[in-house]
Amino acid sequence: MNVLILGSGAWGTSLAQVFAKNKNKVTLWSYEKEVSIQINKINFNKKYLNNIKLSKNIISTNLPLNPKDFDFIFYVSPAQHLVTVLKQSLSSDKIGNIVICSKGIDIKSGTVISDVLIKNFKQDNIHVLSGPSFAGEVALGKPAALSLGSKVKSNKLEKLFKGTNIRIYLSKEYKAIQLLGALKNSYAIGSGIIEGLSLGENARAAYLTRVIQELRFLLKTFKCKDVFVESLAGIGDLILTCSSMQSRNFKLGFTLGKGGKAMNYIKKNININEGYFTAIAVTKNKKINLKKLPILNSLIKVIKGSSAENEMKKLLARPFKKELF
Repeated sequence: MNVLILGSGAWGTSLAQVFAKNKNKVTLWSYEKEVSIQINKINFNKKYLNNIKLSKNIISTNLPLNPKDFDFIFYVSPAQHLVTVLKQSLSSDKIGNIVICSKGIDIKSGTVISDVLIKNFKQDNIHVLSGPSFAGEVALGKPAALSLGSKVKSNKLEKLFKGTNIRIYLSKEYKAIQLLGALKNSYAIGSGIIEGLSLGENARAAYLTRVIQELRFLLKTFKCKDVFVESLAGIGDLILTCSSMQSRNFKLGFTLGKGGKAMNYIKKNININEGYFTAIAVTKNKKINLKKLPILNSLIKVIKGSSAENEMKKLLARPFKKELF
């Protein structure tokens, strides 16, 4: 198959490697011309996925491409740059068979990325791929399992993953997958804060348990099946990003727990901290009642500059309540 991947960051490059190893023709579009040149010249992406030699079946470019030339287009650039990247990378607004792989909520509208895509582009089918997947491990061929959501079943897309190290699980809950993928990044910041404050493993276990309840409430708010929190895109990704320093959002939280400032950290790092922007985007969506989501509400305050330690104390001092929503 002929596959286009929009975004030459760690995850985009890893997906390119997965598909190229399976003898597909893979084009990796890069916003950065120097990254594209390096991939074509020496088969390495040293900026985002250092020390992993890439397949020769990967061709990189930073020029506009015709979407009709590809069986599938994977969007793996930052969520906040969706419209800009699609207009720069594609020569037509008519986009078929697009797979959203970015995890974020649009900061302007507070809506999921598929809604932004539908509003701004003519498209045939939207699929969403999300779940616990550190890019470096996937690129090395280590196994991973992900949620793949769409209104329309695609045997062709399923075939693309067969024989790879990525096992997919199918669902029609493509909006739920997006919400969970985006929000777990914000909650990962909170887990990092716990580590930064040296609150211990008991605190992390309690935190993750209560986060799951908030995610259930959020899914209900958007009329999604709350049981889907138990999916790979939900608990699976939450466990991964909330328990490892490999997670960029966990690292940001750790910095905040140590007294650092969010924007100072973000400016110093090449990778996008989607959890930060998702937390800000949440405040733009009128459907979300933050009074019912005390953990997320406190996280947003810390991200905006409040003391992590003070917010933790406020959470613990709240009146007791029934355990389940």
